[in-house]
Amino acid sequence: MEMKKIDNDTDKSLEKKNLRYQQQEELRIREEQSFKKIFTHKFLGPLVIGFIVAVVGMMFENDSLIYMGTGIHIFGWFLWMREK
Repeated sequence: MEMKKIDNDTDKSLEKKNLRYQQQEELRIREEQSFKKIFTHKFLGPLVIGFIVAVVGMMFENDSLIYMGTGIHIFGWFLWMREK
């Protein structure tokens, strides 16, 4: 009888561990997808990407990168204005 009780306890603890792991995995996937949504958003994507490119251009003092980043950023603003 005691053997069954031990097995039963291990099954319950395994179920709890699996449930906890599944919840952590779901949370990780939700966080990952929300981060990626920034870059795939209709007007927020160009705003963020343009800003990043422009900042990198400023860091390395590369005028062409600054201009490209500014252009992409302005395109994001255009999409945002058109949306409203």
